Amino acid sequence: MFAALIGGALHVAWQGEQLARLYLAALGCLFAGAGAYYLTQLKVITPGPLALQALNLGSAGECLLRALAHRINRLKRERDAAQQALIAALRESE
Repeated sequence: MFAALIGGALHVAWQGEQLARLYLAALGCLFAGAGAYYLTQLKVITPGPLALQALNLGSAGECLLRALAHRINRLKRERDAAQQALIAALRESE
């Protein structure tokens, strides 16, 4: 199921949708942070101060990017609603 979501996001991002790119970047932050954290826990890499907090940092990056995507989506909806209201007002004035 998760692979299908990533595949769908990749497909939509390939078509040029900015929000899908932000979604993939958010997942990338989370995966990078989780990967670094678990590699330190498995003693594959030496733990440093950032590596120990990598999961938290990756999660924070994901939250920030998702908040940005939400804001962009809301602004697009508001713009579309304003355009529809303008079109309706122009049609009524004719």
